[in-house]
Amino acid sequence: MKKYHYTCLLSIFTFLIFCAPLYAQYHIGVRGGMNFAKFGSANVIDYKVNVRPSVAVILNKPLNSAFSIQLEPGFSGRGARYDDEMEYVSNNVDVRQVDSGKIFVNYIEMPILFQYKSKLGALDLILSAGPDVKLLVGKMRFKASNQIYHDGVTIIDAVTDTKFDRQGGWRSFDYGLTGGAGLAYPLKNLKLFAEARYHMGLRKIISSGFHSNNRGLSAHAGILFPIKF
Repeated sequence: MKKYHYTCLLSIFTFLIFCAPLYAQYHIGVRGGMNFAKFGSANVIDYKVNVRPSVAVILNKPLNSAFSIQLEPGFSGRGARYDDEMEYVSNNVDVRQVDSGKIFVNYIEMPILFQYKSKLGALDLILSAGPDVKLLVGKMRFKASNQIYHDGVTIIDAVTDTKFDRQGGWRSFDYGLTGGAGLAYPLKNLKLFAEARYHMGLRKIISSGFHSNNRGLSAHAGILFPIKF
């Protein structure tokens, strides 16, 4: 399977190299924004959004006046949040248990996007879609709190904040699809833009026993300027 992944990436980069003579003008730039990250899950846990940062360098190669290919190597903070509350009676005592937590996961990612651009008055409408690959980096982090009340009285109030290396079958490589829309504003030879996207991970983030994928929206803004090679 890994050999297949590397073959696909090599094919994409080969395609980009052979397309290079088609258009002399490139654009480079940077973008920054936020991921509204969560795990899409088939398990009983109802994951919610954990807001994480995202930054990237941009290399955009126009194929013609409307279409381009854009590479975005960068950092992507992912993860999720959960909240759970239970109430029950034990030994004639009303028990309420409240659990909440945040999972923080960091990736180096490479979206490879096919973009369409169209004039919208003074602005450019941008539509983007394509695959992205991610490599897990650094330590994972888990912040959690647990409260237990007996007849309204606090019995347990615990908070944990743990950093740990990849374990438990957590996969270091992830891939998926991303797509979105945005607007760009030409400012002399620069281009300011803002965009919203949806990210859909296609690989289980843990190899066994936990069926979840990276999911979520993102919003970012950035700047592009032209260069010639």
